Formats: sequence, C-alpha cells, structure tokens
Amino acid sequence: MPPRRTQNISPTASRRWWPPARGDFPAYAEALTARGIPVYADARENLLDAPHIRPLIALLRVIDNPAQDIYLAAAMLGPMFGFTDDDLVRLRAGAQTPDQHTRISLYGAVLQAVQSGAEDDFTRRVQAFYRRLTALRRMARSVPVEELLEEIFVSTGYLAALGAMENGQRRREDARRFASFCAG
Repeated sequence: MPPRRTQNISPTASRRWWPPARGDFPAYAEALTARGIPVYADARENLLDAPHIRPLIALLRVIDNPAQDIYLAAAMLGPMFGFTDDDLVRLRAGAQTPDQHTRISLYGAVLQAVQSGAEDDFTRRVQAFYRRLTALRRMARSVPVEELLEEIFVSTGYLAALGAMENGQRRREDARRFASFCAG
C-alpha cells in the first residue's frame, strides 16, 4: 500500500468514517456555510427543530400561556420582537415584589413595566410587545391556527425578516410549511 498523502485521502479511506446522521446536518450545514461553502441539507423531517421555526413555536406557546418564562424569553429575543439579553435583564431587574425573597416571573415583569406609567423608549417597546401579545391571545380564542400564524407573519414582519436572511426563500417556505403543518 502506498503511503498516504493529503492528495489521496478521502472520507472513505478511514475505517472510522461514517455518513452523518440526519440530525447532524444542521451542524454540518452551519460549519460549511460559515466557511463560505454553499450547502443544502434536506432536513424536512426536522422542521420543528429548525432555528427559524423555534421562535414561532415559542410564540404559540406564549400565546397559550404567557407565564412560561423560557418560551416568553425566546419569543421576545427572537427576530419578531427584537429584544436583547440586556433588555430582559433590565426588565427583570426593574420588577418589584412585595416580598424580597420572592422572584417575579418574566411575564410579571412585563405586566409591571406596562402598568408603570413610565415614558421612556424601553417601556414603550415593552408596552407595544404586550399589546401585540394580548391581541394575538384574544385572536387565538376565535380563529384557526393558520389564520393566527398569518396574522403573526403580517404583524411582526417575520416572513420579511426570514427573507432577508441567508437561504431566505427556503426559510420563508419552511415557515409556510409550518403553518400548513399546524393547520393539520
């Protein structure tokens, strides 16, 4: 056998190589894209795990129950509402409880900011978020989920944001497929 040189090494030349599992595709796609290598991995079976679908799932969970801090934070931090980590820290730090030992939920902090009467830009952003969430929660009681998702797409500009991202057309199509999936 000739000595191995970099010119004749292939993935199949090693006994330890195996094809990646379907669940590993996002990691490979991200690594290749970061190096400027165009890639497409058909991960349609994993639509619910797609990073651009997770904010929609988080928002739907918050519409159902806003007291879920993790999903509320995910929805607020996502591209639909654009809050930052520092914004959430500021929101929680400004929240007051009657008892110093009791922690207030993120939703409780949102409610306090809305009711505070403050006139700064940050409070206005929190109030706008609360108004949008309240409207979506009200709408969710009376319309099918596909109509609710269409309202989310329109009122938050999410499809436009997806379109501006890398592989934007595919991401938009995924969001539409997610809406169809939710519709049953």
